[in-house]
Amino acid sequence: MRALTVIGNWKMNGSLSTNQAWLQSVNEGMQCGMPAGRRFGVCIPFPYLHQCAQYLASSQLLLGAQDVSAHESGAYTGEVSAAMLQEMDVRFVIVGHSERRMQFGEANETIALKAESALDHEIRLLFVWVRPRMSEIQVVPLRSFGVKWPVRLAPCRIV
Repeated sequence: MRALTVIGNWKMNGSLSTNQAWLQSVNEGMQCGMPAGRRFGVCIPFPYLHQCAQYLASSQLLLGAQDVSAHESGAYTGEVSAAMLQEMDVRFVIVGHSERRMQFGEANETIALKAESALDHEIRLLFVWVRPRMSEIQVVPLRSFGVKWPVRLAPCRIV
C-alpha cells in the first residue's frame, strides 16, 4: 500500500524571520502523534525556497513549490523554471490551481506545458482540478490537458 502524503500550501505567507520556527513546529508535530506511514510536505513561496530547503535537508518534510514556469529559460520576468526548482531539490509542484486559473487566466494548454516541464525535470505534480463545490478534488486524465507523459494519478481530498 502506498504511503499517504499530506501537503500544506503556505499560499503567500511566511517571512525570513519566522519560516524556520514554523517548519520546526511542523516537524515536531509530525514526530509526536502522527500515524506511521505518512509523508508530509510543504509548498513554499518562491522567495523562501532556498532558506527552507536548507532547513528541510535534515528533516523528513518534503519540499514543494507553488508553481512552475512552462518555459525553460528566457525573458519571462517573475517566472521560475523547473530546472531552477530541481536545483533546490524541490520534490513536487502545484499545477492547475484554481487561484492561478481564476486570477491569472491560466488555460489548460499552459497547465499542460507546466506539467511537461516539471515532469521533464523529475518533479512530481500536484495537479489540482477542483469541483465547483470546492470540497473534493476531481482527478482527471492529464492527457485531456495535452500532457503526453504517462502519469499515475491518486485521488485526494481538501481538508
